[in-house]
Amino acid sequence: MSDYAETIEAMITKTMPYRRAEIHKIKEEFPNIKLSKIRHDLKIDEADIKTIEDVIDSYERYVENLGTFCIRLGYSQIDEATRGIALGEIIGFVARTAVGKTLFALNVIRNVIRIHKIPIMFFSLEQETPQCFERLAALTFNQKPVVIEQSFANHTYHDLAKKIIASYNKLLIVDKNSLGFNQLSELVARAEEEILEEKIPFVVIDYLGYMRSSGKDSYERTSKLAKEVKAFAKECKVAVLVLHQLSREALSGGEPVSLRMCRDSGVFEESCDYLLGAWRPELAEKASEEERVLTHGLIKVSILKNRCGGNKLVELWLNSSSLRIEER
Repeated sequence: MSDYAETIEAMITKTMPYRRAEIHKIKEEFPNIKLSKIRHDLKIDEADIKTIEDVIDSYERYVENLGTFCIRLGYSQIDEATRGIALGEIIGFVARTAVGKTLFALNVIRNVIRIHKIPIMFFSLEQETPQCFERLAALTFNQKPVVIEQSFANHTYHDLAKKIIASYNKLLIVDKNSLGFNQLSELVARAEEEILEEKIPFVVIDYLGYMRSSGKDSYERTSKLAKEVKAFAKECKVAVLVLHQLSREALSGGEPVSLRMCRDSGVFEESCDYLLGAWRPELAEKASEEERVLTHGLIKVSILKNRCGGNKLVELWLNSSSLRIEER
C-alpha cells in the first residue's frame, strides 16, 4: 500500500470528524494529487449535501417505501412503537445466553411470513439447519419438538412436511458461520436472481458474534461488524433483524437490560435504528422459587432505542413446550 493510500485509510478509519486543515495537509504532503481526488477518496461527495427540497423528496420516497415494505414483527406493542422496519433499517435484539434469542428470531420469521408473505433469508450462524427446522416446525404446529422428531423417526411426517413447505416456500436458510458481509451480500443477490427470482426484503442474522471480522479485541471487531451490517442493509435494500449476545455484565440473563450493558459492544447500538433488550426474570440469580414459578416463560423486552419514538417495556411469554413466543 502506498503512503498516500495509508494516509487516506487512516483518515477514513479514525473516529473524529475531518477538519479542513487536515485535508489541506494531505494536499501539501502529496502536491501531485488534486483536492477533488482527495475528497473523493475520503468519501466526501457533493451529493451528500442536501437542500431542504432534497430532504423533502427523500422523505417522500421513504414514506412510499413504508407503504410497500414496512415489516412488522408480529408483536403488536413493538410494532406500534416502531411503526415497522423499513428497507435499509436495522433492528437489534440483545440478550444474554439462554434468554431465547434464536427462538425470538424463529418466531419473528413465522410471524412475518404469516403477515407479509414475503421472502426471508435466515443466516443461522450458530445452529445448523436440522436444529432450526425442528424448532420452527414445533412452534408452527404448536407441538413439542420431540413430536416433530418422532414423526420423522416413524416416517409419518409427510403431511407435516407438505404444510411446512407450503408455509415457508419463500424462506431460505444459510447455516455456515464465519461469513463476512460481502459474502452475505453475494448470497442474497444469488438467491434473488437464481432461486426466488424476486426481491428479498427481510434478512435475519443469528448472531453478530459469528460473523467474520478483524480487530485487535472484541470491542473493535464488534464495532466494525456493526458498521458493516448497516452498510449491508442499505446497499442490499433489506430490513435486518440482527441478534447480539451481551457480555457477562448482563449477569445471568434475568436482570433488566440497559443501554449501559451494550457499551462494550462497540458501536452496535449506534448502528441500529431500533434496539430491543430482553431478559427472563426467572433466570435472575436472586429470584426465589416462588418468583421463578410466577414468572416462568416471561420474557421482558425493553425498547432501548427507537428512531420513531420513546422507549417501552413489553411482556412476551414463551411456551416451553411448543417454543412459541406470544403476547397475552
